[in-house]
Amino acid sequence: MTSVRVGANTLAEQARRRNPVYDNTHPWIAPPAVIPSSAYNPTLDIELAAGKRGTRNTIEDLLTKGTRGEQGFALDQAEVKRQEGEQGQEHQRALAALAQNYERLGGRQTEQANAAGVSRGGALLQAAMKRKANEGKAAEPININYQHQQEGDQRSLARLALSRQQEGEDIGTGVSRAEREQTQFGIDTNTVKAREATNNGYLDSGGVVARTSTQPGAGFVRVGGAPRVNPYANWGRR
Repeated sequence: MTSVRVGANTLAEQARRRNPVYDNTHPWIAPPAVIPSSAYNPTLDIELAAGKRGTRNTIEDLLTKGTRGEQGFALDQAEVKRQEGEQGQEHQRALAALAQNYERLGGRQTEQANAAGVSRGGALLQAAMKRKANEGKAAEPININYQHQQEGDQRSLARLALSRQQEGEDIGTGVSRAEREQTQFGIDTNTVKAREATNNGYLDSGGVVARTSTQPGAGFVRVGGAPRVNPYANWGRR
Protein backbone atom coordinates (compact mmCIF):
# COMPACT_ATOMS: atom_id res chain seq x y z
CA MET A 1 0.00 0.00 0.00
CA THR A 2 1.55 3.29 -1.12
CA SER A 3 1.60 6.33 1.12
CA VAL A 4 -0.62 9.24 0.14
CA ARG A 5 1.26 12.50 -0.22
CA VAL A 6 -0.06 15.72 1.26
CA GLY A 7 2.09 18.50 -0.09
CA ALA A 8 5.72 17.49 0.20
CA ASN A 9 5.16 15.03 3.07
CA THR A 10 3.74 11.54 3.32
CA LEU A 11 1.24 10.62 6.00
CA ALA A 12 4.02 8.81 7.83
CA GLU A 13 6.15 11.94 7.86
CA GLN A 14 3.24 13.93 9.22
CA ALA A 15 2.69 11.36 11.94
CA ARG A 16 6.39 11.45 12.82
CA ARG A 17 6.15 15.18 13.44
CA ARG A 18 3.65 14.56 16.19
CA ASN A 19 5.04 13.65 19.56
CA PRO A 20 4.67 9.85 19.63
CA VAL A 21 5.47 9.61 23.33
CA TYR A 22 2.40 11.56 24.41
CA ASP A 23 0.08 10.64 21.58
CA ASN A 24 -2.92 9.09 23.34
CA THR A 25 -5.14 8.80 20.28
CA HIS A 26 -4.57 5.07 19.90
CA PRO A 27 -5.37 2.38 22.49
CA TRP A 28 -2.67 0.12 23.81
CA ILE A 29 -1.77 -2.86 21.62
CA ALA A 30 0.66 -5.52 22.80
CA PRO A 31 3.98 -5.43 20.93
CA PRO A 32 5.20 -8.34 18.82
CA ALA A 33 7.10 -11.08 20.61
CA VAL A 34 10.42 -9.89 19.18
CA ILE A 35 11.28 -6.38 18.07
CA PRO A 36 14.06 -6.47 15.44
CA SER A 37 17.36 -5.81 17.14
CA SER A 38 18.26 -3.38 14.39
CA ALA A 39 15.61 -1.01 15.77
CA TYR A 40 17.19 -0.54 19.21
CA ASN A 41 20.51 -0.60 20.99
CA PRO A 42 21.67 -4.25 21.17
CA THR A 43 23.24 -3.64 24.58
CA LEU A 44 19.69 -3.92 25.91
CA ASP A 45 19.65 -7.61 24.98
CA ILE A 46 23.06 -8.10 26.57
CA GLU A 47 21.91 -6.46 29.79
CA LEU A 48 18.68 -8.48 29.79
CA ALA A 49 20.59 -11.74 29.30
CA ALA A 50 22.97 -10.76 32.10
CA GLY A 51 20.00 -10.02 34.34
CA LYS A 52 18.51 -13.44 33.63
CA ARG A 53 21.82 -15.12 34.45
CA GLY A 54 22.07 -13.12 37.65
CA THR A 55 18.54 -14.10 38.62
CA ARG A 56 19.26 -17.78 37.98
CA ASN A 57 22.46 -17.57 40.02
CA THR A 58 20.65 -15.82 42.85
CA ILE A 59 17.91 -18.43 42.93
CA GLU A 60 20.45 -21.27 42.80
CA ASP A 61 22.37 -19.71 45.70
CA LEU A 62 19.18 -19.31 47.71
CA LEU A 63 18.12 -22.90 47.07
CA THR A 64 21.59 -24.12 48.02
CA LYS A 65 21.36 -22.09 51.20
CA GLY A 66 17.99 -23.69 51.89
CA THR A 67 19.40 -27.19 51.41
CA ARG A 68 22.35 -26.48 53.69
CA GLY A 69 20.04 -24.88 56.22
CA GLU A 70 17.89 -28.00 56.28
CA GLN A 71 20.95 -30.17 56.75
CA GLY A 72 22.24 -27.91 59.53
CA PHE A 73 18.85 -27.95 61.21
CA ALA A 74 18.77 -31.77 61.14
CA LEU A 75 22.26 -31.96 62.67
CA ASP A 76 21.49 -29.42 65.39
CA GLN A 77 18.21 -31.16 66.18
CA ALA A 78 19.98 -34.51 66.41
CA GLU A 79 22.56 -33.00 68.78
CA VAL A 80 19.85 -31.74 71.12
CA LYS A 81 18.18 -35.15 71.01
CA ARG A 82 21.51 -36.77 71.85
CA GLN A 83 21.93 -34.46 74.82
CA GLU A 84 18.40 -35.31 75.93
CA GLY A 85 19.26 -39.00 75.88
CA GLU A 86 22.46 -38.50 77.83
CA GLN A 87 20.69 -36.33 80.39
CA GLY A 88 18.02 -39.00 80.86
CA GLN A 89 20.65 -41.66 81.38
CA GLU A 90 22.53 -39.47 83.86
CA HIS A 91 19.30 -38.81 85.73
CA GLN A 92 18.59 -42.53 86.05
CA ARG A 93 22.15 -43.22 87.19
CA ALA A 94 21.92 -40.50 89.83
CA LEU A 95 18.65 -41.90 91.19
CA ALA A 96 20.05 -45.45 91.14
CA ALA A 97 23.16 -44.36 93.02
CA LEU A 98 21.01 -42.56 95.58
CA ALA A 99 18.81 -45.62 96.08
CA GLN A 100 21.88 -47.80 96.45
CA ASN A 101 23.31 -45.52 99.12
CA TYR A 102 20.10 -45.68 101.17
CA GLU A 103 19.93 -49.43 100.64
CA ARG A 104 23.39 -49.77 102.09
CA LEU A 105 22.38 -47.49 104.93
CA GLY A 106 19.41 -49.75 105.62
CA GLY A 107 21.69 -52.76 105.69
CA ARG A 108 23.98 -51.17 108.21
CA GLN A 109 21.07 -50.14 110.41
CA THR A 110 19.70 -53.68 110.30
CA GLU A 111 23.07 -55.10 111.31
CA GLN A 112 23.28 -52.63 114.15
CA ALA A 113 19.77 -53.56 115.34
CA ASN A 114 20.62 -57.26 115.23
CA ALA A 115 23.77 -56.66 117.21
CA ALA A 116 21.78 -54.72 119.81
CA GLY A 117 19.08 -57.42 119.91
CA VAL A 118 16.27 -55.11 118.88
CA SER A 119 15.60 -56.50 115.40
CA ARG A 120 12.07 -57.49 116.35
CA GLY A 121 11.11 -54.09 117.71
CA GLY A 122 9.65 -51.09 115.95
CA ALA A 123 13.03 -49.37 115.64
CA LEU A 124 13.79 -50.94 112.23
CA LEU A 125 10.39 -49.95 110.87
CA GLN A 126 10.84 -46.40 111.99
CA ALA A 127 14.35 -46.32 110.54
CA ALA A 128 13.07 -47.61 107.20
CA MET A 129 10.36 -44.96 107.04
CA LYS A 130 12.88 -42.27 107.86
CA ARG A 131 15.27 -43.54 105.19
CA LYS A 132 12.49 -43.47 102.61
CA ALA A 133 11.61 -39.88 103.49
CA ASN A 134 15.24 -38.81 103.39
CA GLU A 135 15.77 -40.56 100.07
CA GLY A 136 12.82 -38.68 98.59
CA LYS A 137 14.20 -35.36 99.77
CA ALA A 138 17.63 -36.19 98.39
CA ALA A 139 16.10 -37.06 95.03
CA GLU A 140 14.27 -33.73 94.71
CA PRO A 141 17.25 -31.65 93.48
CA ILE A 142 18.18 -34.45 91.06
CA ASN A 143 14.67 -34.47 89.59
CA ILE A 144 14.46 -30.67 89.51
CA ASN A 145 17.79 -30.43 87.70
CA TYR A 146 16.64 -33.01 85.16
CA GLN A 147 13.37 -31.14 84.65
CA HIS A 148 15.29 -27.92 84.00
CA GLN A 149 17.46 -29.74 81.49
CA GLN A 150 14.39 -31.04 79.69
CA GLU A 151 12.87 -27.57 79.57
CA GLY A 152 16.11 -26.17 78.21
CA ASP A 153 16.22 -28.85 75.53
CA GLN A 154 12.66 -28.06 74.48
CA ARG A 155 13.50 -24.37 74.24
CA SER A 156 16.54 -25.21 72.12
CA LEU A 157 14.43 -27.32 69.78
CA ALA A 158 11.81 -24.56 69.55
CA ARG A 159 14.49 -21.97 68.70
CA LEU A 160 15.95 -24.24 66.05
CA ALA A 161 12.52 -24.83 64.50
CA LEU A 162 11.72 -21.11 64.50
CA SER A 163 15.08 -20.21 63.01
CA ARG A 164 14.64 -22.82 60.29
CA GLN A 165 11.11 -21.62 59.55
CA GLN A 166 12.24 -17.99 59.29
CA GLU A 167 15.17 -18.96 57.09
CA GLY A 168 12.83 -20.88 54.80
CA GLU A 169 10.47 -17.91 54.63
CA ASP A 170 13.36 -15.56 53.84
CA ILE A 171 14.60 -17.86 51.10
CA GLY A 172 11.11 -18.09 49.62
CA THR A 173 10.79 -14.31 49.73
CA GLY A 174 14.20 -13.91 48.12
CA VAL A 175 13.32 -16.28 45.28
CA SER A 176 9.98 -14.54 44.69
CA ARG A 177 11.61 -11.11 44.77
CA ALA A 178 14.35 -12.16 42.34
CA GLU A 179 11.78 -13.57 39.91
CA ARG A 180 9.56 -10.52 40.30
CA GLU A 181 12.41 -8.07 39.76
CA GLN A 182 13.64 -9.98 36.71
CA THR A 183 10.14 -9.95 35.25
CA GLN A 184 9.88 -6.21 35.83
CA PHE A 185 13.34 -5.70 34.37
CA GLY A 186 12.19 -7.54 31.26
CA ILE A 187 9.14 -5.31 31.02
CA ASP A 188 11.27 -2.20 31.49
CA THR A 189 13.73 -3.42 28.86
CA ASN A 190 10.94 -4.04 26.38
CA THR A 191 9.65 -0.55 27.10
CA VAL A 192 13.04 0.93 26.28
CA LYS A 193 13.32 -1.21 23.16
CA ALA A 194 9.91 -0.08 21.95
CA ARG A 195 10.64 3.58 22.68
CA GLU A 196 13.95 3.40 20.82
CA ALA A 197 12.25 1.62 17.94
CA THR A 198 9.65 4.37 17.82
CA ASN A 199 12.22 7.13 17.98
CA ASN A 200 14.29 5.45 15.25
CA GLY A 201 11.35 5.51 12.83
CA TYR A 202 10.16 1.93 13.20
CA LEU A 203 6.76 1.87 11.45
CA ASP A 204 3.74 -0.27 12.05
CA SER A 205 2.11 -2.21 9.25
CA GLY A 206 -0.02 0.81 8.35
CA GLY A 207 3.03 2.97 7.71
CA VAL A 208 2.48 5.09 10.84
CA VAL A 209 5.05 5.72 13.52
CA ALA A 210 4.53 3.39 16.45
CA ARG A 211 2.81 5.10 19.34
CA THR A 212 3.69 4.75 22.99
CA SER A 213 1.27 2.76 25.10
CA THR A 214 -1.36 4.61 27.09
CA GLN A 215 -1.98 1.53 29.26
CA PRO A 216 -1.02 2.46 32.87
CA GLY A 217 2.01 0.50 33.95
CA ALA A 218 2.26 -1.45 30.70
CA GLY A 219 5.04 0.61 29.20
CA PHE A 220 4.83 -0.96 25.74
CA VAL A 221 4.35 0.63 22.35
CA ARG A 222 2.66 -0.57 19.22
CA VAL A 223 5.33 -1.53 16.74
CA GLY A 224 5.42 -3.48 13.51
CA GLY A 225 6.74 -3.48 9.98
CA ALA A 226 10.32 -2.93 8.88
CA PRO A 227 12.62 -0.36 10.52
CA ARG A 228 13.05 2.85 8.60
CA VAL A 229 16.21 3.81 10.45
CA ASN A 230 18.96 1.46 11.60
CA PRO A 231 21.39 3.46 13.79
CA TYR A 232 22.89 0.28 15.28
CA ALA A 233 23.56 -1.63 12.07
CA ASN A 234 27.31 -1.28 12.55
CA TRP A 235 27.28 -1.56 16.33
CA GLY A 236 30.39 -3.28 17.61
CA ARG A 237 32.18 -3.05 14.26
CA ARG A 238 35.27 -1.05 13.49
